[in-house]
Amino acid sequence: MVGIAPTSDGDYVRASIGRIEVRVALKPALGWVADVLMPGESHWRRLDLERLATGQPSVVPGVPAESLDVPRLARTLSAAVAELASTPGSESLSSAALLPVPSGRSRSSELVSGVAAQLHAMAFGDIEVHDDPVAPLRSRTFHIVWRASQDDRLTLPELQRLYGVAAAAGKLLIVISAGHVTRPALSFANKARAFVFNFDPRPGVLFNGNDRCAEAYLMGWSEWIRTL
Repeated sequence: MVGIAPTSDGDYVRASIGRIEVRVALKPALGWVADVLMPGESHWRRLDLERLATGQPSVVPGVPAESLDVPRLARTLSAAVAELASTPGSESLSSAALLPVPSGRSRSSELVSGVAAQLHAMAFGDIEVHDDPVAPLRSRTFHIVWRASQDDRLTLPELQRLYGVAAAAGKLLIVISAGHVTRPALSFANKARAFVFNFDPRPGVLFNGNDRCAEAYLMGWSEWIRTL
């Protein structure tokens, strides 16, 4: 069963295959994104469309529209979700492409790993935790800046400087900021293909951010945060 969601709920297609619910959307900045709600689970999980389409795990959420047309997308989703419905918990490609449920921290020492788990759940696939208080997250694709102070404002000039550092390394930019981010900085981040996440260190969750971050969050993200 397939239906178009009302515009008040956002622009996406909703479908049911067996007892699995699917939401698929074409995001302006990210391309195709698909989330599923498995039977017996209360939180949505992302399907790694890049892995399903090419066999290679995703490093950035979404698949560009020009590389995955609608008929191929429909076939890919139908086959993957039907396989999940018939063989839950198997080691199939579909199961491997079903990303984990996001998790926040449970103890102070798990703050960084909790943030990494949330990014992995969105399909930022090559982010790793390192024992470095200044740069605790690393990636081959992204230059990741960790700003843990809630008093540290992120302004446009500072974000432009960070973007230059990332570009010099041949990487995209992710900023995780516990402090306020100015509107000009957020606007620049959208143009620069950067992700600027707001970060609340108390529950250890990512929230808000620039437009590209909003597109990367899973379906029901705000509801998940309220459960922590």
